[in-house]
Amino acid sequence: MGRGNASVSAISLRRATLHGYLLLLVGLLFVVEATVALTAGVSSAELGGLVFGLFGVGAGVLVSLEPRRVPRGMEPAPTSLCVIAAVATLGFVVAVIGMTIA
Repeated sequence: MGRGNASVSAISLRRATLHGYLLLLVGLLFVVEATVALTAGVSSAELGGLVFGLFGVGAGVLVSLEPRRVPRGMEPAPTSLCVIAAVATLGFVVAVIGMTIA
């Protein structure tokens, strides 16, 4: 028996989705860092970091929701971009754990 038209299901991520995810991670890191710093006292640096982080979160969401506005955003993401996202996720987790422990 031949395999015929057997299809293999694969996860296909768009470039814009991963770009948005990376922007979201950077924004969340700024938000978490500014929030931890704000517990010690309010300063313009922490407030600026919080605003910058919220901008990053918003930009990440918009890029993920509107992939047609990103150059080549509808193309499948290359493996290298997936690896970068995985390493960035690990770095984000380590940074957040380090901030909460310290």
